[in-house]
Amino acid sequence: MKEELKSSSFALRRLGEIEGESYFTPQFMNAALDTARFHAASAGATFKTLVGAVILDSIAKSSQDPNRGNIKSPTEIAENNTLPQISAVAGNEDEIATFYKTHIREQFAKGRSALICVPTTENGNALFEKISKGLEDKVFIFNGEIKKKEIIKNWRMAADPKHTVAVISTGAFLCLHRRDWGAVIVADEGSTHWISVGRPRIDFRQFARCLAARNFCELILCGFVLSAKTYSGVQSEEIAKRNPFRFRYQNGVAVEIWDMKKNKTQKKSAPFKVIGDELEKSIRDTWSSKGNMFILTARKGSFPYTICRDCGRPVLCGKCSSQLVLYSGVKEKDRRYVCHRCGSIYDTKLRCRTCNSWNLVPLGIGALRVAESIKGLMPELPVFVLDADTAPTKSKARKIIKDFFSSPGSVLVGTKAACAYIDRPLDYSAVASIDSLFSIPNYGINEEIFRTIFNLKELAEKKFIIQTRNPDSVAIKHAISGNAADFMSEELKFRKQFKYPPYFTLIKISFKHKSESAAKSAVEKASTMFNPDRAVVYKSFIGYIKGFHIYNALLKIPAVNWPDDRFVAILKSFPPSFNIEINPENIA
Repeated sequence: MKEELKSSSFALRRLGEIEGESYFTPQFMNAALDTARFHAASAGATFKTLVGAVILDSIAKSSQDPNRGNIKSPTEIAENNTLPQISAVAGNEDEIATFYKTHIREQFAKGRSALICVPTTENGNALFEKISKGLEDKVFIFNGEIKKKEIIKNWRMAADPKHTVAVISTGAFLCLHRRDWGAVIVADEGSTHWISVGRPRIDFRQFARCLAARNFCELILCGFVLSAKTYSGVQSEEIAKRNPFRFRYQNGVAVEIWDMKKNKTQKKSAPFKVIGDELEKSIRDTWSSKGNMFILTARKGSFPYTICRDCGRPVLCGKCSSQLVLYSGVKEKDRRYVCHRCGSIYDTKLRCRTCNSWNLVPLGIGALRVAESIKGLMPELPVFVLDADTAPTKSKARKIIKDFFSSPGSVLVGTKAACAYIDRPLDYSAVASIDSLFSIPNYGINEEIFRTIFNLKELAEKKFIIQTRNPDSVAIKHAISGNAADFMSEELKFRKQFKYPPYFTLIKISFKHKSESAAKSAVEKASTMFNPDRAVVYKSFIGYIKGFHIYNALLKIPAVNWPDDRFVAILKSFPPSFNIEINPENIA
């Protein structure tokens, strides 16, 4: 190539400095670089994640920021400035909404704007309804569901420096080119929906931290239940309390715990009861009082697991080795096994892949099984199901919620995904099955279970019921008592002991190959580029997907030492066939 260029008919000259006007502020660009460095990701891929396609294609290309500025290095902090304060606000929805209104007006009085980051569209819509009254011309909302023309129109209005604004935005719209941010607020900070979809896996809360630091404005972390990381920061006084934290939250609702081990029937031949006595009584009370009730299940489908009675092995998908979920139906043709990972469908005549036995036993409690059991008890009662099968789109989920609330005496059965769409109190709320979540290989699963039960109990106005075989679990016990402080204290002790975030940063390196030995060898070789004693190489929990074997390497680095420039450079040198995740939700 070099010889061809030298012998070409045209002359070559070194390119000098490129000058041009940037649409994005230096603060945003530097924050994006900081975020890329934290996640050991390329700047381009991170930038693409942080800037929505509508903004990049329709606005940024045709606009210019009149204020030029050179992009500083990711580690450079401006001289004669102090790092901004990080504070936390804990409270219920009404308390948090009141804080938002007050703080936004305070920022306006100072001639500053406020940026509110939300994890989901539903969070943003609910928040916009609460705080925009009286400030309609100054509060703007941006998310992926808003029409392109409306985004462009509102974007230009929100970017006008002649007036201060409050912006409510999901992750891909945090790039508004304003230089007057007085506060960056992270709403529902403890949510599990902050991680971007696809590669790289960016935590938008981390970007919010970087953006606040680069703008030298306050970062405020808000939520009903804050994350363990934030509680740790409050304990160490790195994060200030903006309001007195309540150590116990009690809404006065009656609580019933149905221990499925103690209350199982004495007759071994009797069928297993999906709906316990207390839950059945509340369902009948819902119908007679024309109220409403939501019942949470951990899994969709009818039976989340099936095992072989002869060899004891689980029934797995032939393509990706994931557990199959049985969907029952009135007619035999409606019964089928489905793999939720690769989408494969099998009829009910399949045999065990290990011993070829037909003696298969379906187990577990899925959303459809709960709904079918309720219909068996009370055929006249309206029952709605909301999960990824019945509501593959947000519009369908919203329709199910609307129909549910407009049907007196109805019951909604759903997975955790349904909780995001319930925007008002309920007469009754219940947990039919959640114990299977404890087996998920996620160091933060106890926190997620605690938060789910805690929030669901808060929704109930009359009674909350939970069915479990593990009533003494720390997560369940503290969630029922409303004791967030004690739960977080125990959870942080556990994480510190076993070197998990927020005390350590986890680096997960994954590689897949059709040859198992090649997959393992590639990960082992990659791990030797670090301190070998730090890396643990292991086969993935689901180690075979669509003909590929998957192996992982896990490193734990003290959080105070991350990001480490040497490690970041090594990770970024890996080819795209390696998948890199920083503080992954799932370590298996």
